[in-house]
Amino acid sequence: MEEKDINGLLEDELKRQFNELQTLDAGSEEQSRAVENVVKLYKAKIDEQKAVWDSEDSYDRRVMEVKQARERWIKLGIDAAGIVLPMIFYTIWTKAAFGFETNGYPSTMTTKELWHLIRPTKK
Repeated sequence: MEEKDINGLLEDELKRQFNELQTLDAGSEEQSRAVENVVKLYKAKIDEQKAVWDSEDSYDRRVMEVKQARERWIKLGIDAAGIVLPMIFYTIWTKAAFGFETNGYPSTMTTKELWHLIRPTKK
């Protein structure tokens, strides 16, 4: 036999209770108890549906938090690379410029004029 979920079982029981309710006499004690049972079953069905929706919402919320965390780490990595890479390039260029000056190739003025082009700055 195929297993049914709780909502399916509640639906089946509600249908059975409604069919039974139609056979009862109007205004009898049995009918009022049957109506109370139907109301309780509907409340249980609503609570079960709310639980399903809440679990779906919490899952969606966790997925969104993971995506946001991943985006924050990617942004942090890009920002760090934007700081570190120009500094590395600037250090290498400065060492090369001073190395050329010891050999007498470019003058200090040439190096100073080139520095404003390669200095790491945020635009």
